[in-house]
Amino acid sequence: MKHIETVAVPATTREKVGRVTCDICGVEIKRKDAFDGNRVEMRCEKVTNYPEGAFGTVYDYDVCVPCFESKVMSFMESLSAMPRETEL
Repeated sequence: MKHIETVAVPATTREKVGRVTCDICGVEIKRKDAFDGNRVEMRCEKVTNYPEGAFGTVYDYDVCVPCFESKVMSFMESLSAMPRETEL
């Protein structure tokens, strides 16, 4: 026979993103409206894969569109790197 006991479980908390700011200028990055599709994704994944699993490090940067256009793109172009443009 199983005897059931009532056990108090402490409350838990979880983390969620409250807001995102640009890592360059510090301005809050937010969408203007539901139709605003402007966004920047800067990520580097350094991963080693094995049959048992994978390990590595992911580097993410939060950058606003104005900083990306004025600072990141101009820096990349100074290194002779040109963006690959694709139409949606």
